[in-house]
Amino acid sequence: MNQFTPNYTKADKRKRAILYCRYYNGEKDNPFHTLLSSHIVKPAKNIHEQDEYDIPQEEVEKLSMGATAFFYEGCWVKERVEGVNEEGRLAEYDYDLKDSLDSDDDVTPRTLKALFYNRYVHWVLDDYVTPEGIESFRQWYKNSYCSTPTHLQVRTAERLPGLLKKCRYYNGEKNPWEMCYAPVLVWRRKIWEFEREWAKELCISYNSFAAKYEYIKEIHLTEFFKAKEVSLSLTNLILCHFKKEAEKVQDEFGPAEAIKTIDKYLKWAPLGHGPEKYFAYFMGEEENPYNVFDKKDNSKLLWLQERIVYGNLQHNPNFISQFGGSLNHPEFEEGNVRYFDGAYGWMYDSRYPYEQRSIWLFCGTNIGTWCPYDDIDKIGEEYINFHYVNPHNQKRND
Repeated sequence: MNQFTPNYTKADKRKRAILYCRYYNGEKDNPFHTLLSSHIVKPAKNIHEQDEYDIPQEEVEKLSMGATAFFYEGCWVKERVEGVNEEGRLAEYDYDLKDSLDSDDDVTPRTLKALFYNRYVHWVLDDYVTPEGIESFRQWYKNSYCSTPTHLQVRTAERLPGLLKKCRYYNGEKNPWEMCYAPVLVWRRKIWEFEREWAKELCISYNSFAAKYEYIKEIHLTEFFKAKEVSLSLTNLILCHFKKEAEKVQDEFGPAEAIKTIDKYLKWAPLGHGPEKYFAYFMGEEENPYNVFDKKDNSKLLWLQERIVYGNLQHNPNFISQFGGSLNHPEFEEGNVRYFDGAYGWMYDSRYPYEQRSIWLFCGTNIGTWCPYDDIDKIGEEYINFHYVNPHNQKRND
């Protein structure tokens, strides 16, 4: 979700590429090869012999692997800077490996994995690919190559905790509002993406485009937002997005609109990163901001129920797990989704986090209507005809 298209210099491209490496860090000489050579006690006399070392064979293999990875990572970094046609390597990699090396924890670029696989096929498999050969590469990649973190992972571990303290929505987790459709939660899902992008970019470099706040300077609101105690660069990133969106429909987006946007950013932030992050109505207000009270809009009642849940959480942090613990049964875990028609279908739909469903259950039970109040259009139609809440018509006194 980049808000800009940065024009990186070759030096910038090189620095950013190096962060995704594990062994190469920009050195001219291969430090793994140098270290390995220093342990040779008896050099091989010909190609039929092997060098003898004064360190265990396990250490020899580890340094040899590091030397090889260093060399090809350096080649890959050079390709990022100068450019190269990688279609053949990528096609080979995709055909043989597909997505078997992909995971949430894997940060190695696909182009680098494709380069390693291409060279592995050539040097280790002698250009003869078999299922066993593919599996041997997979094991080498996961167990040997990935045993060392990337430079970016090391830097992120150092920087991210401090950056998260400046975020109000993103807490280092997966987007908790992915399956939320009420206006407040849709807003949070969107802002979560901005904060994550901002933190990710600053983990890479404090000189990143995301570290600047030129637009705030342009509209002369630097001191104003400093007083709000918000990150200027993060604020700038958010405002540039909404400014761009306004320009698409030829709407005005100046200082007044910028202030309203950040006021909303502050007001609609979750009360915490526990179950309360799923509140769609109560946001810490002393007075109920909803002025509608009828069967077709339970906003006023739902605000009150969420406030009750929040009060319970303050006294007992385990309140939700105790109240809705049955909804977290392994039978309803993601990948084993059960669908039911009628009033109870949403309770057992594991696409929705159990904490979110527990809040729905609490609110629905206390109000006396078995209805979820978030993604109304995705729950059984027959049930909605009798009991529904349309979250897109929230009437707040903001």
